[in-house]
Amino acid sequence: MKFSDEARLLIDNWDVYQEIRKTEAELNGKFRDYLFSIENDLQKQSWWDNSWIFTRYQEKQVYLTNKEWHINESPAIWIGVENFSVETILGITDTATMYVWVPGNRTGLVAALRTEISSWNDAQGEVELKQNNSYVVRDTIRKCLPDELDRFDEIVRKPMIDFFNCFGQKKDLLSKSFRSAAGNE
Repeated sequence: MKFSDEARLLIDNWDVYQEIRKTEAELNGKFRDYLFSIENDLQKQSWWDNSWIFTRYQEKQVYLTNKEWHINESPAIWIGVENFSVETILGITDTATMYVWVPGNRTGLVAALRTEISSWNDAQGEVELKQNNSYVVRDTIRKCLPDELDRFDEIVRKPMIDFFNCFGQKKDLLSKSFRSAAGNE
């Protein structure tokens, strides 16, 4: 068997490689816990009340919905963060995204929410323009470069909290759009 120069380098440094893999697994767990801890920050906001539901959907995704925004006992509006991981925040792969999303084929609700949010002067993110898409709003979480790690909360956490605050504070307007469109879904 022939080994490439890269394979030889890896074999020669196998112990270091194993330590890096172990550290990466620990870091992935820390990122998951960091994302999940957003719930505590949100519960301290002035707009938070017992009608809000915070869901840890997957290890890389959380979302917020409201008891008022359910159709057939399923949440019809999600305000969340997806694809949040070591790779997307520190690496070179895709980006983590903050979003307002409507599950299912509820085009009337998507259109009503897009219209409502487009009228705000202080909306966070970009209103989605693609018609065949259930995203209402999307915004990326920018990467944190190695020389910026001391500012990680400012670069990563603050924009997430600001995004949730933007839409949490406007619950009544979102609920009005939901009520007007939900009867037609």
